[in-house]
Amino acid sequence: MQSVKVNIQKMEISRFHPREPVEFKIYFNDGAEKCLIYETDMKTPVMDATAVIGKIKRYEKDKNRVDDAEDILDAFVNVMIDDEEELVPKIANFFNRIKDEKKRVLNNRDHTTYMKNLNQMHSMKIEFKQAK
Repeated sequence: MQSVKVNIQKMEISRFHPREPVEFKIYFNDGAEKCLIYETDMKTPVMDATAVIGKIKRYEKDKNRVDDAEDILDAFVNVMIDDEEELVPKIANFFNRIKDEKKRVLNNRDHTTYMKNLNQMHSMKIEFKQAK
């Protein structure tokens, strides 16, 4: 069995339009810097946060799987994400903030404020502490 340790570093909005799903870049490190894209409609932040963790785990399992292993246990990949229990609520909270900001952008009728809020949305990100 192979074990892979992953450290999620940050998430940021890569594409935002008020009436479309939001696209995020997820930066993480498994010994090398990696980036995945995740798109969500922001309806269920906790489920989306869990899906982000799941996407990273699936990526690592697919990348590190040994299909022609002689021992069946060699085909399994154990992905360990640093502080996984703490990450899900933090990511869900980040998604909730974006969901609230998205509503504010949609409800804004002033052009200047609308553009200001839209620019703020594009710069939203969350950074996670680095494991020692």
